[in-house]
Amino acid sequence: MKITTLLENTSSNHDLIHKHGLCLYIESDQKKILFDTGPDDSFIKNANKLDIDLSNIDLVFLSHGHADHGGGIPAFQKINPNARIIMTKAAMNPFYGQLFCFHKYIGLPTDEINPGQFEFISQDKLIEDNIHVFTQFNKNGFTPRGNRNLRAKNSMGKKTADDFSHEIAILITENNTRVLFTGCSHSGVGNMIKTVLDRTGFDKIDMVLGGFHLFNPATKKTEPLGSIKKLSQELSAYPDTKFYTGHCTGKKAFGNLKQLMEERIFQFQTGTKIKV
Repeated sequence: MKITTLLENTSSNHDLIHKHGLCLYIESDQKKILFDTGPDDSFIKNANKLDIDLSNIDLVFLSHGHADHGGGIPAFQKINPNARIIMTKAAMNPFYGQLFCFHKYIGLPTDEINPGQFEFISQDKLIEDNIHVFTQFNKNGFTPRGNRNLRAKNSMGKKTADDFSHEIAILITENNTRVLFTGCSHSGVGNMIKTVLDRTGFDKIDMVLGGFHLFNPATKKTEPLGSIKKLSQELSAYPDTKFYTGHCTGKKAFGNLKQLMEERIFQFQTGTKIKV
């Protein structure tokens, strides 16, 4: 399996665009996959520079219904009208970021999207022999404080706390190696790992890639060190798992985690390539 970061907040290559968002290109033995699409068409421009043909993508997974992860869907549909785009139906709902009394729309550009290409899931599902989708995570452990500033509009038109029932993660197994992709981990990355292990009965996950939402872009604040230590303690329960993180984790929080977890955690950036 080969993983290329097509878009992330920072870049390891000055020729590539970096923006607040996430898009991963995953090339497995069986399928070519996108995990998220970033906020716009920047991931397509980066793919062209990296000689990655997105018209050959088989599957697209949307981790949750925020624009920094799914804003690029309309641009992708123009170049690839055949790929299966897999997400929860709830990801199409209106979402908002709250700062004091102001609410900013951060949901998908639904007016520009062709939903005929979508495949909605409401529960865990085996997509291919080696690709599982998981949703509705248990949240008994650490969850990010930044979630408190995020809202969803319900059927009555009222903005309420986002419960992240629209969030998914995918587990790809290849050559006896299991890799979990988590998007922003709004449900808490430790909770997501535990949920997947509990439901599958697997003894371990070899690698986890995703943001941990430890930096709040609205308030510009990083999770307190005590919370980051709590998360690192949760992750220490998985000594055989290697972690790659970026996007909403934030520079300061990653530095804290690196000190605590040392060679078990690494940063990915736009242009980062990982061979599993």
